[in-house]
Amino acid sequence: MSAVLAAETALRPNSDGPVDYDASEHVVIAACRAVGRRPPRTARGNAAVFAAVHWGYGSAVALAYEPLRRVARSDAVAGAVFYAGCQAMALSLFPTLGGTPPPWRWKREVLLSSFTVHALYVATVVVVSRGGRRVS
Repeated sequence: MSAVLAAETALRPNSDGPVDYDASEHVVIAACRAVGRRPPRTARGNAAVFAAVHWGYGSAVALAYEPLRRVARSDAVAGAVFYAGCQAMALSLFPTLGGTPPPWRWKREVLLSSFTVHALYVATVVVVSRGGRRVS
């Protein structure tokens, strides 16, 4: 997700606002509110929190896929449910904790980016999970 969001941000330098709330200061705002802390005052501090949250949260959420797959007994079903859960979190956490407008007021480009980037994230989780099962 980080690489795709960085590429998207680079490809759309004149975007009016964030290309995706997952690639914006709203990640830091939501994370700090969730743990009862104030956002850092420096750009370096914000970058550190953003990286920790993006990588940590993404990795932690990915751990939920394998138990879900075992219950569903299907990568396709588990992937669809996992995707719905990831997207539901993005559409609810940013407005609730991150200070964004509700999703129905998001720009079409931001909404499209969110759906696309989370689909790529889920596809990556599914592929890594399949690879891990082949190795074991």
